[in-house]
Amino acid sequence: IGSLVHWFIGSLVHWFIGSLVHWFIGSLVHWFIGSLVHWFIGNRANKLAILNKHSIIQNSLIQISIIKNMSNNDILKKLRVALSLKTEDIITICDLVGFKVTKAELGDIFRNDDHENFKPCGDQILRNFLNGLVIYKRGPREEKK
Repeated sequence: IGSLVHWFIGSLVHWFIGSLVHWFIGSLVHWFIGSLVHWFIGNRANKLAILNKHSIIQNSLIQISIIKNMSNNDILKKLRVALSLKTEDIITICDLVGFKVTKAELGDIFRNDDHENFKPCGDQILRNFLNGLVIYKRGPREEKK
């Protein structure tokens, strides 16, 4: 009976220690693999975020370079479309700053570049339009006391 008890206790201890070692090594391997996967996915996500930031900056630079190449005619056309302005509205806006512009003149400015009656929009016209637009949208400037 002594050897049977010895064998039973030895088997129980062996099973318990084996299970404990198996659990510990399994947990360690699981943790290591999980950390490795988490690190790999995290680094990929960071790289993707950096790529997205880079592409946003790159797209912004492209947009800025496009804006630099826009003519005064293009700016006036885009403002007219964005603000849903008619030719009469633009004449009214220019009148707010005392600048006279005719409907025919604006028609020539809004033509395509290759049209024979195309007229380039000068800085004076665009400047007065923008100053008038401020008054048109905000109202007249308050007098300082």
